[in-house]
Amino acid sequence: MGKITAIRYKKFPKFVELMNTRYSRYNEVLDYIDELEKKEEIFVIRPKIELTLGRIEKYRKKLLEVYNIGYETAKKNYGKLKKYLEK
Repeated sequence: MGKITAIRYKKFPKFVELMNTRYSRYNEVLDYIDELEKKEEIFVIRPKIELTLGRIEKYRKKLLEVYNIGYETAKKNYGKLKKYLEK
């Protein structure tokens, strides 16, 4: 996508640069979230299992399945979240 983006958006070099580095910025954000979570500065709710979902998933059954996983994960963490917020 890098070359196509550069050609299509040559009038917007900063946009092209951001598009070409988005994966590294995304990973930096995930590392930052992990760091804050370890310091107990934030409370993160995430499923224990890896979600197999496409970026533009349209399959309704799959979307509902992932939603339910998230909902159940949140329910299981409710007590811990409440305790965290009371600190």
